[in-house]
Amino acid sequence: MGVSYVIYAEARVGDKWYNICPLRKNEDGRLTILPIAEGRSWLREAVEELEECAYAHGRQSDFSEELRNRFNEDDNADAGYGIPEINMKEHYRQMMCVANYGKTIKKRVKEGRPTRYCGYVSKYTLSEFEIGESDHISSWIHKCEYDKLDDEGKEEYTYYEWNEWGDWYGVFSKIAKTVDVLLDLFSYWASSTLTEVDREDRIPDVNDVRLIVYRE
Repeated sequence: MGVSYVIYAEARVGDKWYNICPLRKNEDGRLTILPIAEGRSWLREAVEELEECAYAHGRQSDFSEELRNRFNEDDNADAGYGIPEINMKEHYRQMMCVANYGKTIKKRVKEGRPTRYCGYVSKYTLSEFEIGESDHISSWIHKCEYDKLDDEGKEEYTYYEWNEWGDWYGVFSKIAKTVDVLLDLFSYWASSTLTEVDREDRIPDVNDVRLIVYRE
């Protein structure tokens, strides 16, 4: 079994953090928080990028109610490693980190550019990539190289934009699209609901969003 990764998002209004992830109602009527991203190997590179930019580790004392319920074990509870020194507090310190969404993702994903790579790709290579026979594109050239080819040589290539499988940029692009939508929905709710907060402070921006990354 490989490592699983889950990512949650919270937004800050005033001095309080609010969950902005979707919620699912269970059969018993309880609400369960859903991550904005979860998976195994395809998330690994993106998670490693987020961990490098993390500003905190472990469970935070100011988690939203939904995240407190999701990660609700007692700090001193046994973490199941067979090592007394590793309790749940230490487990989360090692396996959970917190990163600023605006600085780690939104700033690095270029507007209008959802893919990291672009160029002229061998049509044979492209067909393998698109039907899943290959998870990367190895045979491609830049425009300056393509322009030097004769007409017959150009027929072997086609312009393409892509992300490699599991590439951090492609994952960041998907996360950015998801978080931006959730943040807009939350802001609409907050603007009319959080009346105890000054009106100009009710709408969080991307730097008021944090991502909670957990290795399961």
